Amino acid sequence: MFLRRALRYRWAQALVLTGISLLIGACAVFGPWFARAVEQTVMTETLSGQRLPASWLLASTGPQTGTATRPEDLDKLLPANLKPLFTPPLHGIYNDVGWSTPATEGDQSPSARVRWRDGYCAQLDVTEGRCPQAANEVIASTVDKTTWDFRVGTTLTATPSDVGKGGGRLTIVGFYQPKEARGDFWYGDYPTGHSHQPADKDPGAANEFFTDSATFAGTQWSQRVTSDFRPIPGVARLGDLDRLKEATETVNGNAREIGVAAQNTSSLATLVDQIQAERKQATTIIPLVMVQVALFAVVVLALALAAVVDQRRPEIALSRLRGSSTRRTQRALSIELGLPVLVGTLLGGLAGFGLLLIVCATWLRHGAPVELPWTVPAALAVAAVLALIVVVLQVRGTVRQSISNLLRRVLPRRRGRTIGVADLCIIVFAVAGLIAALTGDGRGPLPVLTPALLGLAAGLTFAHLLLPTAGLVSRSALRQGRLGLALGALQISRRPAVTRIVAAVAVAAALLTFAGQASSIAAANRETRSGYETGAEGVLRMNALYLGSFLQTVNQIDPDRHWLTPVVMAHPPSPDTLQSEMIEPASFRRIAFQGDRLTDAQGWQTLQAPANVAPIQFRSSQLTATVAVNAIKPLISRAANGDTIDGGTPKSVVLRANVVSHRDGSRFLVSFPPVRFPATKPVVLRAPVECLGGCDLLRLGIGREALDPAGLQGNLVISKLSSDDHPTIALGGSDAWRTVPQLGSDQSSVTA
Repeated sequence: MFLRRALRYRWAQALVLTGISLLIGACAVFGPWFARAVEQTVMTETLSGQRLPASWLLASTGPQTGTATRPEDLDKLLPANLKPLFTPPLHGIYNDVGWSTPATEGDQSPSARVRWRDGYCAQLDVTEGRCPQAANEVIASTVDKTTWDFRVGTTLTATPSDVGKGGGRLTIVGFYQPKEARGDFWYGDYPTGHSHQPADKDPGAANEFFTDSATFAGTQWSQRVTSDFRPIPGVARLGDLDRLKEATETVNGNAREIGVAAQNTSSLATLVDQIQAERKQATTIIPLVMVQVALFAVVVLALALAAVVDQRRPEIALSRLRGSSTRRTQRALSIELGLPVLVGTLLGGLAGFGLLLIVCATWLRHGAPVELPWTVPAALAVAAVLALIVVVLQVRGTVRQSISNLLRRVLPRRRGRTIGVADLCIIVFAVAGLIAALTGDGRGPLPVLTPALLGLAAGLTFAHLLLPTAGLVSRSALRQGRLGLALGALQISRRPAVTRIVAAVAVAAALLTFAGQASSIAAANRETRSGYETGAEGVLRMNALYLGSFLQTVNQIDPDRHWLTPVVMAHPPSPDTLQSEMIEPASFRRIAFQGDRLTDAQGWQTLQAPANVAPIQFRSSQLTATVAVNAIKPLISRAANGDTIDGGTPKSVVLRANVVSHRDGSRFLVSFPPVRFPATKPVVLRAPVECLGGCDLLRLGIGREALDPAGLQGNLVISKLSSDDHPTIALGGSDAWRTVPQLGSDQSSVTA
């Protein structure tokens, strides 16, 4: 009865406490809930945006004949408990072949892939004819119809490339265009983009031929079987990450154990590590930021309770005078104030859930399912307990005062000034956080908490200095006869609540400033990262087979390099070798994202090709060089332990030239016949080259024969170099040639 009347009498006061507590509860549950949603969104977006690297591409390890291994046999490599997380398997069979038509028999066979894939015909637009319906029928791409002059009914003789025998005759029954040339259905094995006519030593190639699965039923083909599937974004949960990684890393070993000759190609394990690294950021930053806001709300609640309890001081004194004990008065007031605080905190949990739904629908684009991690109810319980503790402490500190102090509006002055242990700890932690942020790497929770701690420390320091300063102002004003100022300053100096008010304002200002700076810095970091990952404002990827045709296309579109800068990436077959990136320095500095920061002035000078040296061009079927060697002597080599390595007597040396073709931009190495030792007079060397369409001479170098490992030292003099169209090719002076730098044993990197 008393509680109901008290709440009805002071309903506005209860409403304010409920609103502040609602903020505490909302911040408490929204932090872990939103962090979990962000983690799940990171996983969903990563699996959705990198579908091909996340896929399992199972394929038989070697060629087979007949049905020794069926595509369905590969499905058993996926654990049964993970099958609901993956798309249905997409089966396929293929065989790389060399083919010919009756008109091209005897020529070097172009290459192609004969392929069956489950449901492939639904992914093709048949422009002429029909899809294959029987064995040895194929459908070709419309590009090959022009490139190789195919027609419906054309017969191909196909031979498996890996064994060089078998195969059979294939009949073209139609032509296709893929509905999505780079769609998910193909799992990276795209049907088009391979067709080109013969050039130099390249016999040419055709796009993929699709056929019926009955084609591979016999024993004349050496096919491989495939089964492809990928994780379904939004279905896989964070708790499945470890299982996905373990299954990806062990699938090849499991295949050997169960006797399935297959191998998986997937980067899913690497993606899981990437997701786990990004999860750490969400689980660290988001809850800590929300904890700071929740703590600020707790401070505000404490200030509001202090004001409420301070307003009730006369009532508490009157209750004490009427014989009520301190404990009974404290319990009654704690229940009256604690009930709206508890209700507001619990309502804050519902408000946090509603805010989460709004954020998931807008910012996260429904990328996270609604989950209830254990951290959410735990955070709500901690917030409720903390809010009730604040109520009890505020009531207890006031109720236990003497009746005479309760009846005073201004407290008696204390003899000395003291700093509370909590205030001192906050100041110490703030200083430690600032030092760690300045001297550390900026990782961990402490740098995130530092802004609020610094604001709180500054507010507490200012508040503790404000109280004695207000006392000095009061006494000075009293001596000057300014009674109003003296009383006001005296009241400020005698009110402990001033300390909390100033600290709360300081924390609010610090959090607001931190939020603004964090938003600005995060936007700049996102822009910088996206710029580096993309490379420029726009990137056009070309499926060019030859450097010459690639540069010719770029020159036709933008000859003055206002918008385009060509970039060529060379991927060596070995994963341990360095990857080469070739650029045009001048246009790259202007067009690429922060391209001018690639290297320093000396590096740009090294990258810049000499402008005053004309290229050495020729048109010929052979190169002729007149060379002389002298002062040849063996070079003694020593092992790491100092022992002499006896390689015998050097027998010869080989002159080599690097040239680039004008026809297609291909580069190749020309080796002249070896110069045998001893060579007492100049020797004329001739080497065949395929440069009737024109070539540039890029480099001259020295090599050795395979069975001649002995070291040597001496001089090789090129007195004349000629071709069919140039009796003498002018090589120029030594300043027109640049020595190829060699990596020493003490060099760990290559710089521009």
